[in-house]
Amino acid sequence: MLSTSLAYWVLTLLCVGTSLIWLVVFLSAARGVFSLERLAEVRPEVPDTWPKLSVVVAACNEGATIREALLTLSAQDYPNLQLVVVNDRSTDDTGAIVDAIAASDPRVHAVHVTELPPGWLGKVHALHVATQHASGEWILYTDADVHFEKGALQKAVALAQQRSVDHLVLIPQLRAGSFWHEVTLNAFGVMFLSTLRPKAVHDPNSDAYVGSGAFNLVRRSMLQKTAGFEWLRMEVADDLGLGLVMRQAGGKTQLVLGVAEVSVLWYPSLRAMAHGLEKNLFAVTGQYSAVRAMLRLLPLPLLLLGPALGLLRDPPLLWPMLLVTATLPILAWSLRTIGQRFWPALLTPLGFPVLGYMLLRSMVKCLRIGGIEWRGTRYPMNELRALQRVKL
Repeated sequence: MLSTSLAYWVLTLLCVGTSLIWLVVFLSAARGVFSLERLAEVRPEVPDTWPKLSVVVAACNEGATIREALLTLSAQDYPNLQLVVVNDRSTDDTGAIVDAIAASDPRVHAVHVTELPPGWLGKVHALHVATQHASGEWILYTDADVHFEKGALQKAVALAQQRSVDHLVLIPQLRAGSFWHEVTLNAFGVMFLSTLRPKAVHDPNSDAYVGSGAFNLVRRSMLQKTAGFEWLRMEVADDLGLGLVMRQAGGKTQLVLGVAEVSVLWYPSLRAMAHGLEKNLFAVTGQYSAVRAMLRLLPLPLLLLGPALGLLRDPPLLWPMLLVTATLPILAWSLRTIGQRFWPALLTPLGFPVLGYMLLRSMVKCLRIGGIEWRGTRYPMNELRALQRVKL
Protein backbone atom coordinates (compact mmCIF):
# COMPACT_ATOMS: atom_id res chain seq x y z
CA MET A 1 0.00 0.00 0.00
CA LEU A 2 2.85 2.35 0.88
CA SER A 3 4.70 1.65 -2.38
CA THR A 4 1.51 2.17 -4.37
CA SER A 5 0.82 5.44 -2.60
CA LEU A 6 4.42 6.57 -3.12
CA ALA A 7 4.30 5.77 -6.84
CA TYR A 8 1.02 7.66 -7.10
CA TRP A 9 2.48 10.81 -5.61
CA VAL A 10 5.78 10.54 -7.49
CA LEU A 11 3.92 10.28 -10.79
CA THR A 12 1.71 13.19 -9.77
CA LEU A 13 4.63 15.43 -8.81
CA LEU A 14 6.62 14.56 -11.93
CA CYS A 15 3.65 15.11 -14.21
CA VAL A 16 2.63 18.44 -12.68
CA GLY A 17 6.22 19.67 -12.20
CA THR A 18 7.42 18.99 -15.75
CA SER A 19 4.19 20.37 -17.18
CA LEU A 20 4.71 23.61 -15.27
CA ILE A 21 8.28 23.83 -16.61
CA TRP A 22 7.03 23.49 -20.19
CA LEU A 23 4.31 26.07 -19.58
CA VAL A 24 6.89 28.54 -18.28
CA VAL A 25 9.24 27.86 -21.21
CA PHE A 26 6.57 28.14 -23.92
CA LEU A 27 4.79 31.16 -22.47
CA SER A 28 8.09 32.92 -21.73
CA ALA A 29 9.18 32.41 -25.34
CA ALA A 30 5.87 33.75 -26.64
CA ARG A 31 6.11 36.69 -24.26
CA GLY A 32 9.67 37.33 -25.44
CA VAL A 33 8.46 37.61 -29.04
CA PHE A 34 5.56 39.92 -28.24
CA SER A 35 7.55 42.13 -25.87
CA LEU A 36 10.21 43.04 -28.41
CA GLU A 37 9.91 46.08 -30.62
CA ARG A 38 9.91 45.48 -34.37
CA LEU A 39 12.17 47.50 -36.62
CA ALA A 40 9.50 47.36 -39.35
CA GLU A 41 7.10 49.29 -37.09
CA VAL A 42 9.59 51.94 -35.96
CA ARG A 43 9.76 55.31 -37.70
CA PRO A 44 13.05 56.87 -36.56
CA GLU A 45 13.91 60.42 -37.49
CA VAL A 46 16.20 60.80 -40.49
CA PRO A 47 19.48 62.40 -39.31
CA ASP A 48 20.66 65.61 -40.96
CA THR A 49 23.95 63.90 -41.80
CA TRP A 50 24.41 60.16 -42.09
CA PRO A 51 27.41 58.94 -40.07
CA LYS A 52 29.85 56.68 -41.85
CA LEU A 53 28.96 53.02 -41.47
CA SER A 54 31.45 50.18 -41.88
CA VAL A 55 29.95 46.73 -42.41
CA VAL A 56 32.32 43.92 -41.44
CA VAL A 57 31.97 40.43 -42.92
CA ALA A 58 34.38 37.64 -41.98
CA ALA A 59 34.36 34.66 -44.36
CA CYS A 60 36.13 31.32 -44.41
CA ASN A 61 35.13 28.92 -47.20
CA GLU A 62 31.79 30.66 -47.74
CA GLY A 63 31.79 30.36 -51.53
CA ALA A 64 28.29 28.89 -51.56
CA THR A 65 26.65 31.84 -49.80
CA ILE A 66 28.81 34.95 -49.80
CA ARG A 67 28.06 36.29 -53.29
CA GLU A 68 24.29 36.60 -52.75
CA ALA A 69 24.77 37.94 -49.23
CA LEU A 70 27.24 40.64 -50.32
CA LEU A 71 25.00 41.66 -53.20
CA THR A 72 22.21 42.46 -50.73
CA LEU A 73 24.69 44.74 -48.95
CA SER A 74 25.87 46.32 -52.20
CA ALA A 75 22.24 47.06 -53.03
CA GLN A 76 21.82 49.16 -49.88
CA ASP A 77 21.31 52.88 -50.48
CA TYR A 78 23.06 53.96 -47.31
CA PRO A 79 24.84 57.18 -48.37
CA ASN A 80 28.11 56.79 -46.44
CA LEU A 81 28.94 53.10 -46.52
CA GLN A 82 32.11 51.01 -46.33
CA LEU A 83 32.09 47.21 -46.68
CA VAL A 84 35.08 45.42 -45.17
CA VAL A 85 35.14 41.79 -46.24
CA VAL A 86 37.82 39.51 -44.80
CA ASN A 87 38.70 36.31 -46.63
CA ASP A 88 40.12 34.22 -43.78
CA ARG A 89 42.43 31.57 -45.28
CA SER A 90 39.69 30.15 -47.53
CA THR A 91 40.53 27.16 -49.71
CA ASP A 92 37.48 27.52 -51.97
CA ASP A 93 36.52 30.41 -54.28
CA THR A 94 35.56 32.82 -51.46
CA GLY A 95 38.58 35.04 -52.11
CA ALA A 96 37.89 35.27 -55.84
CA ILE A 97 34.25 36.17 -55.21
CA VAL A 98 35.21 38.88 -52.73
CA ASP A 99 37.79 40.34 -55.13
CA ALA A 100 35.28 40.35 -58.00
CA ILE A 101 32.68 42.21 -55.97
CA ALA A 102 35.31 44.65 -54.68
CA ALA A 103 36.37 45.36 -58.28
CA SER A 104 32.78 46.26 -59.20
CA ASP A 105 31.94 48.29 -56.08
CA PRO A 106 34.44 50.85 -54.70
CA ARG A 107 32.73 50.71 -51.30
CA VAL A 108 33.93 47.12 -50.84
CA HIS A 109 37.35 46.74 -49.24
CA ALA A 110 38.74 43.20 -49.59
CA VAL A 111 41.18 41.92 -46.96
CA HIS A 112 42.92 38.57 -47.25
CA VAL A 113 44.25 36.78 -44.15
CA THR A 114 46.81 34.11 -45.04
CA GLU A 115 48.09 33.13 -41.60
CA LEU A 116 46.48 32.70 -38.18
CA PRO A 117 48.57 33.91 -35.22
CA PRO A 118 48.90 31.51 -32.27
CA GLY A 119 46.28 31.87 -29.55
CA TRP A 120 43.50 33.16 -31.80
CA LEU A 121 40.32 31.62 -33.18
CA GLY A 122 40.15 32.20 -36.91
CA LYS A 123 36.90 34.17 -36.98
CA VAL A 124 37.75 36.34 -33.99
CA HIS A 125 41.09 37.18 -35.56
CA ALA A 126 39.36 38.03 -38.85
CA LEU A 127 36.97 40.35 -37.01
CA HIS A 128 39.92 41.96 -35.23
CA VAL A 129 41.73 42.55 -38.54
CA ALA A 130 38.58 43.89 -40.18
CA THR A 131 38.01 46.33 -37.33
CA GLN A 132 41.46 47.80 -37.96
CA HIS A 133 40.43 48.48 -41.57
CA ALA A 134 37.00 49.87 -40.67
CA SER A 135 36.81 53.66 -40.64
CA GLY A 136 33.14 54.21 -39.83
CA GLU A 137 31.66 55.94 -36.82
CA TRP A 138 29.43 52.88 -36.62
CA ILE A 139 30.53 49.27 -37.29
CA LEU A 140 28.12 46.50 -38.18
CA TYR A 141 29.36 42.93 -37.67
CA THR A 142 27.47 40.39 -39.74
CA ASP A 143 27.99 36.96 -41.28
CA ALA A 144 28.67 35.85 -44.84
CA ASP A 145 25.24 34.25 -45.30
CA VAL A 146 23.02 37.08 -44.03
CA HIS A 147 20.65 38.85 -46.42
CA PHE A 148 19.47 42.44 -46.00
CA GLU A 149 16.33 44.08 -47.37
CA LYS A 150 16.73 47.51 -48.95
CA GLY A 151 16.70 50.32 -46.43
CA ALA A 152 17.63 48.05 -43.50
CA LEU A 153 20.93 49.81 -42.77
CA GLN A 154 19.47 53.31 -42.88
CA LYS A 155 16.65 52.41 -40.53
CA ALA A 156 18.93 50.65 -38.06
CA VAL A 157 21.48 53.47 -37.89
CA ALA A 158 18.75 56.10 -37.64
CA LEU A 159 17.20 54.21 -34.72
CA ALA A 160 20.54 53.80 -32.94
CA GLN A 161 21.31 57.50 -33.39
CA GLN A 162 17.88 58.64 -32.21
CA ARG A 163 17.92 56.46 -29.10
CA SER A 164 21.58 57.21 -28.29
CA VAL A 165 22.45 53.53 -28.01
CA ASP A 166 25.94 52.10 -28.39
CA HIS A 167 24.97 48.59 -29.42
CA LEU A 168 21.96 47.68 -31.56
CA VAL A 169 21.16 43.97 -31.96
CA LEU A 170 18.63 42.76 -34.51
CA ILE A 171 17.08 39.31 -34.28
CA PRO A 172 16.86 38.08 -37.89
CA GLN A 173 14.39 35.76 -39.52
CA LEU A 174 15.92 32.28 -39.34
CA ARG A 175 15.18 30.20 -42.42
CA ALA A 176 15.53 26.42 -42.55
CA GLY A 177 16.33 23.90 -45.28
CA SER A 178 13.65 21.33 -44.41
CA PHE A 179 10.58 20.74 -42.26
CA TRP A 180 12.40 18.95 -39.42
CA HIS A 181 15.28 21.38 -39.63
CA GLU A 182 12.74 24.14 -38.98
CA VAL A 183 11.27 22.22 -36.03
CA THR A 184 14.73 21.96 -34.46
CA LEU A 185 15.55 25.57 -35.27
CA ASN A 186 12.32 26.61 -33.53
CA ALA A 187 13.35 24.66 -30.44
CA PHE A 188 16.68 26.51 -30.44
CA GLY A 189 14.81 29.80 -30.78
CA VAL A 190 12.47 28.93 -27.90
CA MET A 191 15.49 28.25 -25.67
CA PHE A 192 16.86 31.68 -26.56
CA LEU A 193 13.57 33.54 -26.23
CA SER A 194 12.52 31.87 -22.98
CA THR A 195 15.73 32.98 -21.25
CA LEU A 196 15.76 36.42 -22.84
CA ARG A 197 15.28 39.37 -20.52
CA PRO A 198 14.65 42.39 -22.77
CA LYS A 199 14.11 44.74 -19.83
CA ALA A 200 17.40 43.67 -18.28
CA VAL A 201 19.24 43.97 -21.60
CA HIS A 202 17.91 47.50 -22.04
CA ASP A 203 18.75 48.48 -18.44
CA PRO A 204 22.20 50.16 -18.41
CA ASN A 205 22.62 49.17 -14.74
CA SER A 206 22.09 45.46 -15.47
CA ASP A 207 24.80 42.93 -16.28
CA ALA A 208 22.61 41.21 -18.92
CA TYR A 209 24.04 41.17 -22.43
CA VAL A 210 23.07 39.88 -25.85
CA GLY A 211 24.50 39.60 -29.34
CA SER A 212 23.65 38.28 -32.78
CA GLY A 213 26.05 37.04 -35.43
CA ALA A 214 23.64 38.33 -38.05
CA PHE A 215 23.47 41.92 -36.79
CA ASN A 216 25.72 43.47 -34.13
CA LEU A 217 25.85 47.24 -34.70
CA VAL A 218 28.26 49.08 -32.39
CA ARG A 219 29.31 52.67 -31.90
CA ARG A 220 33.03 52.86 -32.66
CA SER A 221 33.83 55.29 -29.85
CA MET A 222 32.34 52.89 -27.29
CA LEU A 223 33.98 49.84 -28.88
CA GLN A 224 37.35 51.52 -28.42
CA LYS A 225 36.68 51.65 -24.66
CA THR A 226 36.20 47.89 -24.46
CA ALA A 227 38.68 45.06 -24.02
CA GLY A 228 38.09 44.33 -27.72
CA PHE A 229 38.57 41.21 -29.77
CA GLU A 230 41.99 40.57 -28.23
CA TRP A 231 40.19 39.75 -24.96
CA LEU A 232 37.81 37.50 -26.93
CA ARG A 233 40.53 35.87 -29.00
CA MET A 234 39.55 32.27 -28.06
CA GLU A 235 35.80 32.83 -27.63
CA VAL A 236 33.64 30.63 -29.90
CA ALA A 237 30.50 32.67 -29.09
CA ASP A 238 32.03 35.82 -30.55
CA ASP A 239 28.64 37.48 -31.17
CA LEU A 240 27.64 37.20 -27.51
CA GLY A 241 31.19 38.10 -26.57
CA LEU A 242 30.86 41.41 -28.39
CA GLY A 243 27.71 42.13 -26.41
CA LEU A 244 29.59 41.24 -23.22
CA VAL A 245 32.49 43.65 -23.79
CA MET A 246 30.08 46.44 -24.78
CA ARG A 247 28.17 45.90 -21.54
CA GLN A 248 31.37 45.81 -19.47
CA ALA A 249 32.41 49.16 -20.95
CA GLY A 250 29.09 50.73 -19.98
CA GLY A 251 27.53 50.68 -23.44
CA LYS A 252 23.78 51.01 -23.88
CA THR A 253 22.24 48.07 -25.74
CA GLN A 254 18.96 47.88 -27.65
CA LEU A 255 17.47 44.58 -28.82
CA VAL A 256 14.95 44.73 -31.67
CA LEU A 257 13.19 42.23 -33.91
CA GLY A 258 14.50 42.64 -37.45
CA VAL A 259 12.75 39.71 -39.12
CA ALA A 260 11.39 41.88 -41.95
CA GLU A 261 14.79 43.43 -42.71
CA VAL A 262 17.39 40.70 -42.05
CA SER A 263 17.26 36.98 -42.78
CA VAL A 264 19.62 34.04 -42.80
CA LEU A 265 19.45 30.42 -43.88
CA TRP A 266 20.82 29.03 -40.62
CA TYR A 267 22.58 26.02 -42.10
CA PRO A 268 21.27 24.41 -45.29
CA SER A 269 20.13 21.18 -43.57
CA LEU A 270 19.66 19.48 -40.22
CA ARG A 271 22.87 17.53 -40.76
CA ALA A 272 24.77 20.74 -41.49
CA MET A 273 23.30 22.30 -38.34
CA ALA A 274 24.59 19.39 -36.23
CA HIS A 275 28.03 19.75 -37.80
CA GLY A 276 28.07 23.54 -37.45
CA LEU A 277 27.08 23.49 -33.78
CA GLU A 278 29.89 21.09 -32.89
CA LYS A 279 32.14 24.04 -32.20
CA ASN A 280 29.97 25.93 -29.71
CA LEU A 281 27.17 23.84 -28.14
CA PHE A 282 29.48 22.07 -25.69
CA ALA A 283 31.40 25.30 -25.11
CA VAL A 284 28.42 27.54 -24.35
CA THR A 285 26.14 24.97 -22.67
CA GLY A 286 28.74 22.89 -20.84
CA GLN A 287 31.68 25.30 -20.58
CA TYR A 288 33.92 22.44 -21.78
CA SER A 289 32.84 20.35 -18.77
CA ALA A 290 31.33 16.89 -19.36
CA VAL A 291 29.74 16.98 -15.90
CA ARG A 292 28.08 20.33 -16.55
CA ALA A 293 26.87 19.21 -19.98
CA MET A 294 25.43 15.95 -18.64
CA LEU A 295 23.60 17.82 -15.90
CA ARG A 296 21.88 19.71 -18.71
CA LEU A 297 21.21 16.55 -20.74
CA LEU A 298 20.09 14.01 -18.15
CA PRO A 299 16.80 15.76 -17.18
CA LEU A 300 15.75 16.04 -20.84
CA PRO A 301 14.06 12.59 -21.20
CA LEU A 302 12.13 13.20 -17.99
CA LEU A 303 11.07 16.65 -19.15
CA LEU A 304 9.91 15.28 -22.49
CA LEU A 305 7.93 12.39 -21.00
CA GLY A 306 6.87 14.06 -17.75
CA PRO A 307 3.50 15.51 -18.81
CA ALA A 308 2.42 12.04 -20.03
CA LEU A 309 3.34 10.29 -16.77
CA GLY A 310 -0.05 11.24 -15.37
CA LEU A 311 -1.55 8.61 -17.65
CA LEU A 312 0.12 5.92 -15.53
CA ARG A 313 -1.77 6.97 -12.41
CA ASP A 314 -4.97 5.39 -11.19
CA PRO A 315 -7.07 7.37 -11.91
CA PRO A 316 -5.16 9.03 -14.82
CA LEU A 317 -4.17 12.68 -14.45
CA LEU A 318 -4.91 14.37 -17.78
CA TRP A 319 -5.14 18.10 -17.18
CA PRO A 320 -1.37 18.90 -17.04
CA MET A 321 -0.70 17.28 -20.41
CA LEU A 322 -3.81 18.88 -21.92
CA LEU A 323 -2.77 22.30 -20.58
CA VAL A 324 0.71 21.99 -22.11
CA THR A 325 -0.83 20.85 -25.41
CA ALA A 326 -3.24 23.79 -25.36
CA THR A 327 -0.29 26.18 -24.92
CA LEU A 328 1.42 25.01 -28.11
CA PRO A 329 -0.87 26.97 -30.49
CA ILE A 330 0.01 30.16 -28.57
CA LEU A 331 3.69 29.39 -29.04
CA ALA A 332 3.15 28.55 -32.72
CA TRP A 333 1.23 31.79 -33.24
CA SER A 334 4.03 33.82 -31.67
CA LEU A 335 6.63 32.11 -33.88
CA ARG A 336 4.42 32.75 -36.92
CA THR A 337 4.70 36.48 -36.25
CA ILE A 338 8.48 36.26 -36.73
CA GLY A 339 8.29 34.39 -40.02
CA GLN A 340 8.16 30.74 -38.95
CA ARG A 341 5.58 28.34 -40.38
CA PHE A 342 2.70 27.15 -38.20
CA TRP A 343 3.07 23.37 -38.33
CA PRO A 344 6.82 23.20 -37.64
CA ALA A 345 6.23 25.71 -34.83
CA LEU A 346 3.45 23.53 -33.38
CA LEU A 347 5.84 20.57 -33.27
CA THR A 348 8.62 22.57 -31.58
CA PRO A 349 8.90 20.18 -28.57
CA LEU A 350 10.12 17.45 -30.93
CA GLY A 351 13.16 19.60 -31.69
CA PHE A 352 14.47 19.45 -28.12
CA PRO A 353 15.69 15.82 -28.25
CA VAL A 354 17.44 16.65 -31.52
CA LEU A 355 19.20 19.57 -29.80
CA GLY A 356 20.08 17.22 -26.95
CA TYR A 357 21.67 14.84 -29.42
CA MET A 358 23.60 17.72 -31.00
CA LEU A 359 24.93 18.75 -27.57
CA LEU A 360 25.97 15.17 -26.83
CA ARG A 361 27.63 14.92 -30.24
CA SER A 362 29.47 18.20 -29.67
CA MET A 363 30.67 17.05 -26.25
CA VAL A 364 31.87 13.63 -27.44
CA LYS A 365 33.81 15.05 -30.37
CA CYS A 366 35.37 17.82 -28.30
CA LEU A 367 36.52 15.36 -25.63
CA ARG A 368 37.70 12.82 -28.21
CA ILE A 369 39.97 15.22 -30.10
CA GLY A 370 40.83 17.36 -27.05
CA GLY A 371 39.36 20.57 -28.46
CA ILE A 372 37.34 21.80 -31.42
CA GLU A 373 37.96 21.65 -35.14
CA TRP A 374 36.63 24.70 -36.94
CA ARG A 375 37.00 25.41 -40.66
CA GLY A 376 40.09 23.23 -40.97
CA THR A 377 41.88 24.45 -37.82
CA ARG A 378 42.07 22.57 -34.53
CA TYR A 379 42.05 24.48 -31.24
CA PRO A 380 43.14 22.79 -27.97
CA MET A 381 40.55 22.58 -25.20
CA ASN A 382 42.90 23.81 -22.46
CA GLU A 383 43.32 27.13 -24.32
CA LEU A 384 39.62 27.37 -25.13
CA ARG A 385 38.64 26.74 -21.51
CA ALA A 386 41.25 29.11 -20.07
CA LEU A 387 40.16 32.00 -22.31
CA GLN A 388 36.41 31.38 -22.41
CA ARG A 389 34.55 34.63 -21.72
CA VAL A 390 30.89 33.82 -22.42
CA LYS A 391 29.52 31.58 -19.65
CA LEU A 392 25.79 31.14 -19.63
